[in-house]
Formats: sequence, structure tokens, C-alpha cells
Amino acid sequence: MSTDNTVANTFNHPSTKTINDSIYELGSSPYPAIALGSSLLFRGITYKPQLKASANTNVYKQVALAMSRPTKKTCFTFGAVNLLGAWLIYDGDEVNGAEFNAVWSSIYLLINGKSSITSLIRGRHVSPLVLSSLALFNTTIYGHYIISSWRGLNNNSRFYD
Repeated sequence: MSTDNTVANTFNHPSTKTINDSIYELGSSPYPAIALGSSLLFRGITYKPQLKASANTNVYKQVALAMSRPTKKTCFTFGAVNLLGAWLIYDGDEVNGAEFNAVWSSIYLLINGKSSITSLIRGRHVSPLVLSSLALFNTTIYGHYIISSWRGLNNNSRFYD
């Protein structure tokens, strides 16, 4: 009579996968970059400024119109760049793709981070804050992947192969 020990071993030895390993695996995936890139492209396609400048518009409204971010140009540029980084990761170059996405997501945050918070405070839109949150998530995930690869914290690091 043979017994199946696989079920017993599953309960005695649970998975040793840590949060660090899960974040590392997510950093080698193109899906966060695809989410940010496609969201930025969608925002660029559906972008309509709320204020219309005319000859009678006061200075404060003109400044608010000039400071409304992200603009179409910004959305298309950063969306295309993030999708390019996702393609790098998909093509097998995880380390360079992660570096590319981390740097460009942090640049997006430098350009649009403050204006996304002020647009939420002024009650204009929620979407700039969502896009900045996605950029912060990408910066964190891909930055963790880069640092883990450099330091060799994961055994499956491809940086030292």
C-alpha cells in the first residue's frame, strides 16, 4: 500500500516565496510598463483641456491653462517610451528594459508629479494623479529589480550571468 506524500509535504513545507521575490518577478515583467504606456496613450487620445483661452480670458485662467498637465505631447511621448521599455523586457533584455522604464517613469514624475496633486486639490481631474501613481509604481518596481540585480540579491539574477 503506497501513500502519496506530496500532499503531506505541501502542508509541511509551504512556499518560501517572499514579497521581495514577488516584486523581483514583477520587475522582470513588461505588464506594469504596458499599463502605464497604454494609460498615457489613452489619456493623450482623449485629452481635452477644460479651459479655453480667448482674448477676454484673465491672466489666472491663462496660467492655469498653460500649467494643465499632462499635455497631449507629454502623454504621447511618455506612453511611447514606456511601451518601448515594455518591448525591451518582452524581447528578453530585462535589466536594460527595467532601467529604461524606471528612469523614464521617474522623469515623468519630475515633470508631472506636482501638477497632478494640484489638479486633484483644485478639483479638476483624478486621472493625472492616477497616471502619476502608476509612474511611481513603475519606478518602484523596476528600481527594485535594478538594485536587486546589481547587488545579486536574487539567485536568478541575470545581471551576473
